[in-house]
Amino acid sequence: MDNDKVTVPGNTITELIQHWGCGPGNNTPAFVSVDSRGTRRQISRSEVMHFSKRFAERLRMLGIQKGHIVCNTLPNSLERVVCEFGILFAGASSMNGQLLRSDGEDFLESLRISRCIAVITDPTLLKGAWGILSKEVPLGSVDCVESEILPHLQRVIFCQRNESDPKQDFLYSLQDTFLPEFSANVNATDLATVMTTSGSTGYSKLVKLTHSNICHFGIQVKAIEDLTPGTHFINCAPMGWAGGYPQWYLSCGVTRYFVDMHGGHIENLSYLIWRTIVEEKIEYGFLSPMYVSAICSNQSLWQDASWKPRTLCLAGQPVKQSHLEIIGKLCESVDINYGATECNLITTHRIRDPSQFTDTCAGYPGYGVQIKIVDQYRNELPQGETGEVLLRTPSLCSGYMSDESANRKAFTEEGWFCTDDSGYFGQDGKLYLQGRQSDSIHRGAYILYPSWLENKLKVVPGIKDVIVVPVPDPVLHNEICACVVVDGLKGIVAGNIEDDESSSLPVIDDSLNNLDDVDSSQVRSKSHMSNSLQENQPKEVFSSVINQGEQSQKTFDKIRVQGQSKSLSTSYNKTQVKAITDDKGPMPSHYSEPQQNVDLEQLEKQLRKYADSIEVLHKSDAMRLVPKYYVFMDKYPLTDTGKTSRKEIKIMAASALHLS
Repeated sequence: MDNDKVTVPGNTITELIQHWGCGPGNNTPAFVSVDSRGTRRQISRSEVMHFSKRFAERLRMLGIQKGHIVCNTLPNSLERVVCEFGILFAGASSMNGQLLRSDGEDFLESLRISRCIAVITDPTLLKGAWGILSKEVPLGSVDCVESEILPHLQRVIFCQRNESDPKQDFLYSLQDTFLPEFSANVNATDLATVMTTSGSTGYSKLVKLTHSNICHFGIQVKAIEDLTPGTHFINCAPMGWAGGYPQWYLSCGVTRYFVDMHGGHIENLSYLIWRTIVEEKIEYGFLSPMYVSAICSNQSLWQDASWKPRTLCLAGQPVKQSHLEIIGKLCESVDINYGATECNLITTHRIRDPSQFTDTCAGYPGYGVQIKIVDQYRNELPQGETGEVLLRTPSLCSGYMSDESANRKAFTEEGWFCTDDSGYFGQDGKLYLQGRQSDSIHRGAYILYPSWLENKLKVVPGIKDVIVVPVPDPVLHNEICACVVVDGLKGIVAGNIEDDESSSLPVIDDSLNNLDDVDSSQVRSKSHMSNSLQENQPKEVFSSVINQGEQSQKTFDKIRVQGQSKSLSTSYNKTQVKAITDDKGPMPSHYSEPQQNVDLEQLEKQLRKYADSIEVLHKSDAMRLVPKYYVFMDKYPLTDTGKTSRKEIKIMAASALHLS
């Protein structure tokens, strides 16, 4: 379509909701949720508008007004949709209530930073926000909160589902057509929503997005695919995230399907997604590559399916060519998007022939997006040269809330956003990404900044130091590995989880050519690595040799382990040691095992148990941000300047685990 003519029917989110709620076909389903029991719930365009306005009136009566921040902690559900839009009709701004840490520190910190006035929660949800808030807010004081650590919080608003008693059910209570409605005067430049993203300290950064930002995001996705109103569309990303926000409904009036997460974790989410696609005749889907790959690996699911979507959009984690085997099996074509919470869509392209795609290709700049590649001094680089990716777009956020340090780092004086991603433009005009410039770990749809997790694990007795690094994973792109320094250990001991303890997601037979987004040219250029260890570090402990002409996954020789401990097969999570050999073969039979001064079995068990205790997500959730692997070392490799070399630690860990 002609991108110059792409528009949406309104300048604010509330105008778009009213457009679809008042126009022709307003009884068409707007949102449809499905759960693991097969229960299907829906709400029409008209109901979305009226229910949201009625909830807005309730908020107004509770004192919520323009300029206030209201935190929405509800999971993906129809209730979440109505609360989200109701906050906006009240003139306030919504904030995503993200809870990733079991102690609630990240959630409470977001409430403090944002000066949140009210929190919307369902007290019946397991591991929900109320479990954290109830420790600070007594049940009888939710209408008039007084908290020392949350001085701005005034109310906790319960919006719960009650199937046994409709009178206590949130959505049922909004069906009365005689209820008053409210719609505040909202401007395009007003703050609409505060989305949460990972921060270097382990706390969420709060991204400020205006109504205009979100409306342009709607224009961007409409430029990708101008879906006909009423088109059956599925997106299972969290609604508080940029990728999960209902932008296609707002811009095109699609019927959005999603998995109802009110009941908590769903064991076989990929199966439920595909069943919904087939039964509801979904035409377009916005899904994570890991779920699509899980569906594709089960041939019985799709081989004789009565319906297949036309296009699936893969986003939320890096896409590899192996993911594109779904073309011709699950769909006709694949859209690949690259984006960020701060600016929504960055690049996009449609793939019909997998052979025409390379793993690092992110596509063409999205609608209205300007991109430039710069060197370390912010000088623009010519085509083909690799540097940091900077961009400008009308959907770019207005900054991070109450974080001037992060704003100075992320935005230039000219208004360019610094992505922290390295890349270059190819001759085809597409952007090719070479990975993160920082130490962040991209695991599935999440990005983990390891410093906070390292600080937590260091408190475990017996631990001298912990560095958390990524190691390759064919489904999630990276897995999390804790590299631990302990006394009494000589060399490297790698504990590797056996298959029966691993994720339920299928592993795709995929050739991994990189370590945490390090491209092959970067790997091959590290011929000096063996010299980067300090002079006084014993060479028999860590040894690696670079062979320039080999492929990247074979570039580094297997690390010679001089001190191999006893097997950890009886330890927690059934870990075991995989011996590492060099080109000369295994260790000589006469080599004597060194004396270990630490019980690694018990230490590993303690570490895993402690790591689990600081994570709130379900034990089977593929997105758990805790280490899957533990590698024990007697010391870390250092750079020439004496600093710890994370890149070398990543390489050693992957080799020790036989993942490289």
